[in-house]
Amino acid sequence: MQSRADEWDDKPWGIRQYVEVLSRRWLLILVVTLLAAVLAFLYGALQRPRYEARALVVVGQPSYVLNFDERVEYLAESTLQGAALATLAMGDEVLSELLEESQDLLAPERRSLDSLRSMTSAVTDRDPSLLKLSVLGPDPTVVAPLANAWARVFVDHANRVYGVGGSDVTFLEVQLQEAEEALDESEQTLVSFQSQNELPVLTAEYASLQSLQAEYLAEQRRSEALSQDLDVLRRRLERLPAGGRVGIDEQLGLLTLTLRAVSSGSGTAEMGVDLQLALGDAWLSEERTVAQALEHVDAVRAGLGLEKDEISQRLKTQEADLMALQGQIELLASRRDRLIGTRGQALETYQVLVGRLEAARIAAADSSRRARIGSTASVPERPVGRRTLFNTGLGAVVGLLVSVGVVMLQESWRAGPSRAVAGERSQGSDAQADEI
Repeated sequence: MQSRADEWDDKPWGIRQYVEVLSRRWLLILVVTLLAAVLAFLYGALQRPRYEARALVVVGQPSYVLNFDERVEYLAESTLQGAALATLAMGDEVLSELLEESQDLLAPERRSLDSLRSMTSAVTDRDPSLLKLSVLGPDPTVVAPLANAWARVFVDHANRVYGVGGSDVTFLEVQLQEAEEALDESEQTLVSFQSQNELPVLTAEYASLQSLQAEYLAEQRRSEALSQDLDVLRRRLERLPAGGRVGIDEQLGLLTLTLRAVSSGSGTAEMGVDLQLALGDAWLSEERTVAQALEHVDAVRAGLGLEKDEISQRLKTQEADLMALQGQIELLASRRDRLIGTRGQALETYQVLVGRLEAARIAAADSSRRARIGSTASVPERPVGRRTLFNTGLGAVVGLLVSVGVVMLQESWRAGPSRAVAGERSQGSDAQADEI
């Protein structure tokens, strides 16, 4: 007949088995639980008291964004808020600066970056613009100055990293000085050029030559028209009998063309014509022969030819002069425009920097956008709670779990051989039944 323990070994464990095991080993469980609770109580009671000092850092938003020049687009300022503050406060650079500044406050064994990091903690409040800097240590006269020093170091570092303060002002002042020097140099260069600038004189001379060229071209066109009219008159005279007389119409036409030639500038000396005779009544004579009229036409044409040659020569000379003047004018105008453009660009840069510097100065004076100490830490009078009761309860829970686990492990270990023996007995019984 199998015992109750053997029956349990043959079946899967249930709640009754666990309860019975715990009831049978309750004394061991109780002893281990009490021992763990006592150890936890002693740990909390014998621990040195620790004091906590807390400094507050406040970071505000800029009250306004200045824009003195619409041509310049100002990017949004970086914002000091949120988890970035805590991460920055616990950074190596901030803690290294704090360690250098607090050498006299810390004990020799505490003068390391890891040790200092174990004493400090940075936590953001519900308000993302508020940062709590806490220092925890055994000496209340050390944690308070250390927390205040940490706040000062962090505020300076945060304002420097985010470009808040006088760094922008100093940079813009240097840039403004350089821009002012460049503007003065460009203005002096432009004034020196204008004092020796021959562009107005050359421009007036060029305009005068253009006007004279237009007159020569107009005279050349008049000479061409007069020459064509003389050709027409000559062809009419050639159709008359060679020894005949010239009619009144032909004589009036010849007189008119002669007067046009004289008024256009062709000299009567080249034509072989007496102007007084040309204008007198003796010119209109019935005795004028065709040969005389043709001779007179040829003389006028010869004068026109000389005048046309002279005008052509003058036009060629003027064209060369105009090209030379145009080259000089273009060169001087290009240099003038370049100097004016350089001066305009220097003036624009100077004006932009003046406005940006003024905006930077006002922004630097705006304390609302700075990281600043909101509250300094005072020397704590009472240590932080040792949490003795919490530690004792936690130790008891840990001891209970450990003892129950050990008991269950032991029962499971003992149940293994019992099941193996029960299996061998079962196999032997089956073998005897087969033999029978």
